[in-house]
Amino acid sequence: MIIARCFTGPGPNVLRRQSLAHYILGKGGLIDILGYEKEDSLPVDAHYYQSKMQVSLVFLKWFFTLFFRYLYLLKAQSMASYVRRVGLAAMTMVSAEKLIKIKEYDTCLVCIHPWAFYLIIPYLVKNVPTVIDISDPLYKNAINLGSDNRANFRLEQTALMAATHVVIMNEPTIQIMTDEMGINPKKITFVSPAMNVSSYVKDVHKSFPLRNPIRMIYVGSLYANYRDFEEIQPAIDRLHGFVGIDVFSNSGYKSKDSDNINWHDVIPHKQVLQLYSQYDIILFVDNFYGYQVPSKIFEVMAQNKPILFVYDKRNTYFYEKLKNQKGIIFVENKRDEIERVLTLLCNSNSLSVNYTFDLNDYSEQATNKKLWKCLFNQV
Repeated sequence: MIIARCFTGPGPNVLRRQSLAHYILGKGGLIDILGYEKEDSLPVDAHYYQSKMQVSLVFLKWFFTLFFRYLYLLKAQSMASYVRRVGLAAMTMVSAEKLIKIKEYDTCLVCIHPWAFYLIIPYLVKNVPTVIDISDPLYKNAINLGSDNRANFRLEQTALMAATHVVIMNEPTIQIMTDEMGINPKKITFVSPAMNVSSYVKDVHKSFPLRNPIRMIYVGSLYANYRDFEEIQPAIDRLHGFVGIDVFSNSGYKSKDSDNINWHDVIPHKQVLQLYSQYDIILFVDNFYGYQVPSKIFEVMAQNKPILFVYDKRNTYFYEKLKNQKGIIFVENKRDEIERVLTLLCNSNSLSVNYTFDLNDYSEQATNKKLWKCLFNQV
């Protein structure tokens, strides 16, 4: 059984679930998917059960059980928010309990989005081995500044302690879980987001000419104070048209209008891959705060194009991992530094690329094999 908020859509977490579901079904397994939104497109042979808010004695039992157990969360949120979270958890638990009574499951995978699913882990694991797949941590969450409070710490620690196994997509969070929360490192496995490497260019050493003006592309989420253009845009504007960039993002964040930066809505993933080849440089903006690690860097590297990697010294995970890759130009997120590097690029005729990182480790096949082992206690 898989418990997840959404099983269809363009995000990397959704693509990960879809890929895993096809892998399990391909090996002759059976899947029940439990969510609370209407799903129009699901893997063939997977059964979807939609949780719905229906007031009953069973729902009230779970609502009040969860409400009083997690009262400490009121220190970190409003009563209205807390009631919504408990209600969603109770609604999900009612549906899960019904399925567990009529079917025998080998394992249950819970995707922690929304975080209300954390509340039901200690109860699920009593009936079926339960694996948590964490995309982003709740405690010390980069997007939600201020999440590093004791209430969130206690909730996440309780769920992780209870779970049969924990899968994380952000390797730096292992130290938080083991050192601060006391989670046994043997029950934590790092499994990166998957990508279909067969459709990408790889293992090719190339030299790329740079046009005048240099054209860059950025595709991805943007958040104020987390991953933004507050230092990047002034640096580009200072170069007076020698560098231009197209930004494709669905985030609420948007910097000031500029003649040098064109803002676009998100486009289908396949179209993004076609667009990359039309630009001189791909811009990668790392997280400026926190412990989330955007896996998009591997997709970008697979294009075998020059990359301008803007990072912050508070989060140097990828900097340390990739600093020897020829073709990645690292620059700290300071406008003067960005302007200096861009000026050097404008005075260059070409850039050489030779990425030696083994992207096969991030293929769908490799990722699904790791997830399979986690789900069926083979790690």
